[in-house]
Amino acid sequence: ATPAAAEFLGAENVYAGSVDRTAAAGGKPGEPVSLRFRSGSLTLVALGDFPDGPCHAVVRAGDVVLARELPGPSSARNAIPGTVTEVAGDGAVARVTVDVLGVPLVAVVTTEAVRELGIRVGVPVVASVKATAVHLC
Repeated sequence: ATPAAAEFLGAENVYAGSVDRTAAAGGKPGEPVSLRFRSGSLTLVALGDFPDGPCHAVVRAGDVVLARELPGPSSARNAIPGTVTEVAGDGAVARVTVDVLGVPLVAVVTTEAVRELGIRVGVPVVASVKATAVHLC
């Protein structure tokens, strides 16, 4: 419900920014519509019923999918190229930090995926997030 609560509960990606409505046509009051959230150079497509203006976006690290190249047609509205800046593995999962347009985005992936994709510091990747996984507050 709030950025502080999200951080307290362990959300790795909390961004302060603002919302612009993009495809509000056809939406009834109280129904989610397509929104554009901007935080610095980062723009994310989200769903919600927010007025234009300041808010926060929260993306759980487990909702971030990494690939080595841009995916083909997909339901993920957000596919952002970036560069791996950190890989921290512990057992079956790894925490991968990606610099996307100058903004850090954390993904949690299996260590098997890290190995198969050749993910290491300096490697270019594409981080994908579905609009339904971008939570606004």
